Amino acid sequence: MKWLLTYPESRPAVGNYTAWLDRAGIEWLIIRPSNRISASCKRCDALLLTGGGDVAPAFYGEKTVHPKTGDIDSARDSQECRLIRTFLAEGKPVFGICRGIQVLAVEFGGRLIQHIPDFLAEQTGPKRPAEKHSGSRGKDAVHAIEWIGNSRMGAALGKPGRTNSSHHQAVAHNTPGASMRIAAISSAGIVEAFESFETKAPVSAVQWHPERLAPDNPASAGLIAHWKTLV
Repeated sequence: MKWLLTYPESRPAVGNYTAWLDRAGIEWLIIRPSNRISASCKRCDALLLTGGGDVAPAFYGEKTVHPKTGDIDSARDSQECRLIRTFLAEGKPVFGICRGIQVLAVEFGGRLIQHIPDFLAEQTGPKRPAEKHSGSRGKDAVHAIEWIGNSRMGAALGKPGRTNSSHHQAVAHNTPGASMRIAAISSAGIVEAFESFETKAPVSAVQWHPERLAPDNPASAGLIAHWKTLV
């Protein structure tokens, strides 16, 4: 089993992802935005979209760019959308982590929250919990998640749970993308996972970083074990 891994913009991040896949006995191949995609797709059984900078707002029809939106790489956005279409057309599953869930949402017509702190400031009422989605001093934030619906991911990982968090954007809960079914949310309603089995191959993605969690954490080991069953 070999997965195609999109380049997550830094060597330390690459090491986290590849070590995570190695522990699960999965071979991997890394693709950069400058690489051709045809040969890589044929050599791999699944696509893993990794974390990184923000998706260009123009890709989801947003004319306004939030001041905190940054590290945009339109070449990467374009390549990853092509990769999603190519893998699914060939009946190969697509998985996403952090930025990866956001790219998937955009490819399927969804929209993104450009800056979570602003969104929560507008949406959080007196009974809604405050929560942080970005850590500090190189450490991830941690918060609870709730599995919703009858998701396969939730059944595999168990509920409820806690995950790490390092992002300032997220999938908009009311527009996650065609066929995408929200599987988990945070206490404040931020989308933490979605999946689809209505596409030509399974799609499954999370907002957290399983590759940075302890190896025995269900949100890490349990997630990759579940994804392996979909390939």
